[in-house]
This record gives sequence, C-alpha cells and structure tokens, in this order.
Amino acid sequence: MTIVFDDEQDIYDAHFASVAREHEAIGEARGEARGETKGKIETTIEDYKEFGQSKESTVQRLIEKFNLSPDEAKEKVNAAWKD
Repeated sequence: MTIVFDDEQDIYDAHFASVAREHEAIGEARGEARGETKGKIETTIEDYKEFGQSKESTVQRLIEKFNLSPDEAKEKVNAAWKD
C-alpha cells in the first residue's frame, strides 16, 4: 500500500494523527494500570479489615506494598474503612 501526500499539510496531518493515536494508547494503558492498582489497594484494605488488622497496620502495608506516602495511605484507609 502506497500513501501519496499532496502537500506538506497532508504529511503534517498524517503525522499528527499517528502521534495522537500513540498517545491515546499510552493514556489508556496508564489508566488501566491506575485502575488495577486502585483495585488492589481497595482489596488490600478490605482484606486487612476483614481479618481484624488495625488501621495502622493496614496503612503500613499500603506504604510498603504500593509505595504510598503515609498521608496518602492514611487517606485511602480512612476513606474505605467503614466502622
């Protein structure tokens, strides 16, 4: 298959469309990874709560396993932990 471009604008448009598709794919992959990580964090919190672990030990596990800051881990645990 041969693509013929009429002018520089056609070349620019084709290149821009290609780059846009590539960036869209990268964005989708990042979104999927973030969603997967969010699900794993939520599951970890639920499991720790279900098995009688304290909020503090749950926070520590999130820090270790997901490389979260202490504040970020506390925020996630407090948001998910329903007494």
